[in-house]
Amino acid sequence: MLNSYQNNQKTGNFFKVSGAFNATPLTVKNTPLFKIVAGLLLCFQIGQAQVSYYTFSENTATYSSISGTTAIATSWDNNAALNIPIGFTFNYNSTNYTTCSILSNGFITFGTTVAGDAAGYNPISVNGAGFDGAISALGMDLKDNGNAITYTTTGTAPNRTFIVQWNNVRRVSQSGSFNFQIRLSETTNIIQIIYGSCSPSSTTTLNAEVGLRGRTNADYNNRSQSSNSTWYGNTSSGTSNTDTNRTRSNSYPNNGLVYSWYPPDYTYTNCTPASTSSTYYISSYKITGAIVEASNTSGYSTGG
Repeated sequence: MLNSYQNNQKTGNFFKVSGAFNATPLTVKNTPLFKIVAGLLLCFQIGQAQVSYYTFSENTATYSSISGTTAIATSWDNNAALNIPIGFTFNYNSTNYTTCSILSNGFITFGTTVAGDAAGYNPISVNGAGFDGAISALGMDLKDNGNAITYTTTGTAPNRTFIVQWNNVRRVSQSGSFNFQIRLSETTNIIQIIYGSCSPSSTTTLNAEVGLRGRTNADYNNRSQSSNSTWYGNTSSGTSNTDTNRTRSNSYPNNGLVYSWYPPDYTYTNCTPASTSSTYYISSYKITGAIVEASNTSGYSTGG
């Protein structure tokens, strides 16, 4: 902690922080750590480069279909559309992206490559995929029912939304249909999967990978379903990258089901020292939550 930093000295009941900052002395008492950071003019970036730290929630909403640009035309089967423009900078797993790839089998990926051929039915659990990350709404072998896979960017900066839509798709060699979207939100970097009307008519159970995957299959944030039912309120957080949700005539996403993933919070503080003193005093501090590594842009070392 503070006493491991270079140039830190303990004086009486205070931690004396001396170094490269020029500012008037400051005494901070009984203040949460994030306020101390701001007071000390240190630049912290709080975040975790793992999708497993994203927070999941589910709710219901009205499904709204789009009529966007065609990414994958009709009569598709195991197809991919590469370098699709998102329309803004989207931060996924602590990396900024302006494009993604759309895979016909129910998911999108980030990075310049996709797994093997475009077939990739298991984007979360696949090993050595080559892409930087994946978001899977219905990761399984899908086939078109005469409709294209489309995308669009809606809204105005800084609150735009990138939407990819699978319209009236079916499970391969099975009847029925699924409608769903993946949505990426500008600025907040929230991820949403929204399901419309889904009506698999076969009693054949086929499993779908649903959730997030990081750079490797060891980093995942997925859903798991242990029995046949509609999905809302009946799935749990996955404990293995191979966990899946079930699809069959009595097990499918509810119309209007929304799965949301919220990234870890990031706090950025710009440092602008304003006066001549180089001494700060902290009389006490309290740390809550996870401990993360501090860093600053210039002039001060946090090494032990």
